[in-house]
Amino acid sequence: KWSNTPKYITYQFLGILLQTLLWAFVFAFIKPVLSETTITAGLTFSLIIFVMKIIPRAYDMWIQTNYPNQLLVIEFINGTIGGLVIGITMAYMIR
Repeated sequence: KWSNTPKYITYQFLGILLQTLLWAFVFAFIKPVLSETTITAGLTFSLIIFVMKIIPRAYDMWIQTNYPNQLLVIEFINGTIGGLVIGITMAYMIR
């Protein structure tokens, strides 16, 4: 589909940037109800990302594709680790 690699990379970057900015907005919005400690707030926000993004995506891929189960597990683990990193980073940067 993408014959132009720089264009593809630019779209990938913009998509990641938009997603990160949206998560930062959500974090800033719910920050008052999160725990006082930074690490606990980061873990709580990671859990929110996990429930809102990772579980639905994994479920959709499981029921709508013929993706091998081993690759679904890898996607699930990678998404969970990514959500954890995003949640903790937001907690340290926005607090």
